[in-house]
Amino acid sequence: MLDAHFERNDVAGENIGHSLFATCLAGFACFLASSTLVLMLCHKMAFSFSTACFGIGLAAALTVTAMTFQICRQARRLQSHGQRWHFAGALTLAMLSGVLAMSINRPDIDDSIYVPKSLYYLEHPDAPIDSQVTWLAAVERRPISGVFPYYELSQAALAHLTGRPYLDFYHVIFPGIVGFLMGSAALVLLGLFEKRSGTVLICGLFYLLLMLLLGETHRSYGNLSIARAFHGKYMFLSVGAPSWIYFSLRYLRKPSWPQWLILAALGVAMAAATPTAMIFLPFLALTIAFANHMQASGRLPGAEHLALALRYGATLLPVVAMAISFRFYAVDNIAAGSQINAGFPKSFADQFRFIINPDYPITPWLFAASLMAVLAFSPYRRFFAAWTLALGVMLLNPLISDSVIHYLTTENIYWRLFYLLPFPLLPALALGLLFNAGRIGAALALSMISITAFFALWGPTSVLRVENGATLSTPGYKIGEADRATSEQAIRCAYAGTTLAPIPIASNMLLLSAKFPQYVMREDYLVLMLASVPSQVPLEQRNAAGAYLYLDDKSTKAASAFQTLISSPLAPEHILTKESAINFQTASTQLIDAGYTNHCGIAGGYRLFSRARGDAR
Repeated sequence: MLDAHFERNDVAGENIGHSLFATCLAGFACFLASSTLVLMLCHKMAFSFSTACFGIGLAAALTVTAMTFQICRQARRLQSHGQRWHFAGALTLAMLSGVLAMSINRPDIDDSIYVPKSLYYLEHPDAPIDSQVTWLAAVERRPISGVFPYYELSQAALAHLTGRPYLDFYHVIFPGIVGFLMGSAALVLLGLFEKRSGTVLICGLFYLLLMLLLGETHRSYGNLSIARAFHGKYMFLSVGAPSWIYFSLRYLRKPSWPQWLILAALGVAMAAATPTAMIFLPFLALTIAFANHMQASGRLPGAEHLALALRYGATLLPVVAMAISFRFYAVDNIAAGSQINAGFPKSFADQFRFIINPDYPITPWLFAASLMAVLAFSPYRRFFAAWTLALGVMLLNPLISDSVIHYLTTENIYWRLFYLLPFPLLPALALGLLFNAGRIGAALALSMISITAFFALWGPTSVLRVENGATLSTPGYKIGEADRATSEQAIRCAYAGTTLAPIPIASNMLLLSAKFPQYVMREDYLVLMLASVPSQVPLEQRNAAGAYLYLDDKSTKAASAFQTLISSPLAPEHILTKESAINFQTASTQLIDAGYTNHCGIAGGYRLFSRARGDAR
């Protein structure tokens, strides 16, 4: 058993239905890659967003047509009752994962960076595709973002073509698709290591429960997968990375041009979704190739294996090109030690602590225990030993972490490299080993699933717990109800114009409309943008004025900053004040003296002051 080889899921066996899920994964990657190429061309040629929409719509239509044809062809091969029942069970798990991803409401301020450009194009479809930041107020010229929102604009194009609100796609439809693909990727990957159809389903269920259980920290796996399926960077972590492993093993076992093209498309799609993939994929590819070779031969690779390795590595050439292009921006703006990485630790131990809750250290204990079980009892022990060892030597050790942070990643990225390890794949496979160990083993495995299910829903590390900022509800926008009510009412009451609002409200206004450029927003991003362009309203003045209005700062500096701001030609056209703030009465008088009117009351205890339209600049 030690020289067990990977088998194709679409060859004989009851896991034949996995080929349908693999088709869905490949189709999603091909659509995103095609959309990326369309947007790259439109960006280069300064074509309008509406023009890009036609190209993306065509890519979507061709992808759906090809997938439908392929799935119908594959479905006809489900001939036995066992195959059909297994497929039905697997489909149920994948659909459950999709419904959960749509229904978990865990708002995240990162949306205020990813969403506004899409809203701008939906409101200005004839605007040329560019990299300008359009949602920052009082700057001499628009800043240029080095991270182009390919993933988000692909969704915006579909929203434009269908006439649906953008957040319907961003917060509901795409999380549902991504959640379904999370389950699909887990099932097909598990199917490479486990051929018993019942065991695959049990392992898949356990994998899904682990995603709900592992919410012990903000950066633990559950919070970076099913709870944030709407972010491209975590779509990559939970769908892209497992898909890459699956298609890589398929290709390395039996090289073919279709598999090569799928890998190339997958690389482009994931690198476009997040710069993290530009770092992840080369190391993941190297690790998987090495581990696969060690599993097959037990010897270190030799020159005779070079040709296959080069062909496999060539799938990453587009990713490497994208990484080189991005690095020119990254070195100048977001390199290690830059302001945007301030507050993130530099040591290996502190980075590791990002994913560990000292009170409930589930992640490290679960990984260690499952690794020992797999090394002891799995026929794929060499594969996982080589996988873990290779990453430990290349990236994940305190002797090299400083160099990796400085030259390859940043303080804000390094901790993500821990998810290059086979987790939560290993715990699911370890449970499969137990389930296959006779009646007693099966009973113990089912008991573990029951216990895990209880804690996944109601335990102290569940992603669904209130302390995690998450709720389970009907699918909808992932915005807090109170903040959404405030933001929507402010948008309804005000005419289009620059706005000063508390950061939570400002962030949500940016998710709902492109008509209100903001003075303050997420601070690290605001610092990065203002450092790149001249601004008559400096960062310190923006922050001090905000502190005066919303943080009860009674200092002379804060009061002066606010008075200077509202008296300047670049004063906000709208200012949201907080009625419970200590400085509310004084600020209201100052605003009226400066020509503002008390426009309307806003839900949540706010008042909206606005300049008359003729006075707005």
